[in-house]
Amino acid sequence: MTRWRWAPVLSGLSVADEDDGAVALTPALDQAVGDYTAVVSEDVDEMTVSATRNHGGASVRIIEGDGTTTAADEATVSLRYGENVVAVEVTAEDGVTAMTYAITITRERPWSATLTVGVNGSTVPASSGFSAYTSHRGGLSEQYVTLDGNRYKVLILMHVAGGLYLGTKTEMPGDFTLHVGDLEFRGSDSSVPVMRTRGAYWWALEDPGWAKDDEVAVGITVPEEPQSMSERPLASPVARFSQLPASHDGSKAIVLRISFSDTFEMDFRTLRDHALEATNGEVRRAKRVNKDSNLKWEIRVKPDGTDDVVITLPATEDCADDGALCTTDGRMLYNTVSVTIPGP
Repeated sequence: MTRWRWAPVLSGLSVADEDDGAVALTPALDQAVGDYTAVVSEDVDEMTVSATRNHGGASVRIIEGDGTTTAADEATVSLRYGENVVAVEVTAEDGVTAMTYAITITRERPWSATLTVGVNGSTVPASSGFSAYTSHRGGLSEQYVTLDGNRYKVLILMHVAGGLYLGTKTEMPGDFTLHVGDLEFRGSDSSVPVMRTRGAYWWALEDPGWAKDDEVAVGITVPEEPQSMSERPLASPVARFSQLPASHDGSKAIVLRISFSDTFEMDFRTLRDHALEATNGEVRRAKRVNKDSNLKWEIRVKPDGTDDVVITLPATEDCADDGALCTTDGRMLYNTVSVTIPGP
């Protein structure tokens, strides 16, 4: 016959920062409620969790998100950026009846923002994300990253031609991690886009998983111990088509442009006769837009008839191939770009 029954509950539950400052729990403790939240600033990397048993015969375990467990009524837990779940498990005297109180502690990031995705559809492939330049495509709810009391302005966060591009007004002070939804990109793993060497970071990324007008959680975190970044390599060159005609009539030449992010050592014959491919048409001309630069070219393609014309520039796989587009230091054209011009 059972002569008693103590419910495995807490009469007190609290969290405090490194300076013993109390941090509010939401909601306030209710013995029957199992889930709680708390928010701390970016510079709080440890917290003390204290639990008071409702009955002295009960036992308490405090369990961190990584599985670290303590049998004490109080424990100091380490916090990473973002959400940290700490469980307080109370077991009654019978050793069987138990209840768990879960606290989700969110450590704020040095930069957290909502990216509203804008799209520039005037080029192929289209670019998407946020840019403070030209027509201010997309939006960021917060542009400034604050590190060690200094502010760094985010000017660009775009997916462009198979890569993710982050541009800040000044170079970040050291290594960092960029968070985009569930994706993470380490600053030290990035390359440097040739056209802008300061405050510029590029990572290969085929699909960011977003579409126009999507809202994406983004942020930046830094290592607990500051880390400098070693010299980063130059990014691979990419290509984009622009000034595309809406259609062709089957007789007149199709005129469009192709732009490169870096200069290749090539002449018009390389582009016209070997690099570019045309289906239901023939590449008749490749002309520099600026005679002293290989960055922009005007392309003319003669249709074979009224079928759709497909114009493709494949990525380079070997600098020894005919039509290979490589920089003098051996960086190959990274992306394959293709455009379809409808017939009449």
